[in-house]
Amino acid sequence: MSEGPTESTELLLDRLTSAAQPVCRIPRLRVAVGLILLLGSAVAVLFAYSHGLRSDLAGVVANGVRFNAVGIGLLGVGLGGVIAALAQVVPGRESTARKAVFVVLVASVLVIGISSLLHFAFEEAVVEPQSGPLGCFLISCGLSIVPLAVLAVVARRGVMHHPFIVATCAAMGGVALGAFVVHLCCGTDAFLHVFLGHAAAPFFGALLLAPLLRFSLRGKPENP
Repeated sequence: MSEGPTESTELLLDRLTSAAQPVCRIPRLRVAVGLILLLGSAVAVLFAYSHGLRSDLAGVVANGVRFNAVGIGLLGVGLGGVIAALAQVVPGRESTARKAVFVVLVASVLVIGISSLLHFAFEEAVVEPQSGPLGCFLISCGLSIVPLAVLAVVARRGVMHHPFIVATCAAMGGVALGAFVVHLCCGTDAFLHVFLGHAAAPFFGALLLAPLLRFSLRGKPENP
């Protein structure tokens, strides 16, 4: 009579183990971030080599206050967004994710608000754009494809609590890093061009790419 509960327990365990999905190893946060930045840097170097940096880059970096504000802001949004997205899916790194989101917010204020104020305060020389801001925006999105694809693969291995937040942070970060490279190569200083094509690119990019990234994560179960 005592064998009945034991047999039923063994059957239940067999069913649970057979239905369980294999566990994927989650890369360490530093390793994942380093891999994505390495791939992004390789794409950026290829683009900069083929397109060329702006000819007056050294002088602009030395004297262009607004140029530097936009560049630093884009770099902050890029690094913060990538780290925030990856930290969201790594158990025990919730604090890192919150800090990275804070960096994104501060950098967003710098790249959008402060850089605009600096433009009107210092009235830097304006060079009429040779092309519209849409071209720079699309290039920024294109430069983000490879690192975002790798980030999506890593994210699918993690614990998915808030997939849309992961997708939004990733899209902002990837496009911001692409826009940072474009910012170093584009020779246009016109305010609207820099604002729409460079500074605001991460936010437009999030609207465009975040739903696609979320769709790529659709097969990953959402953990409560």
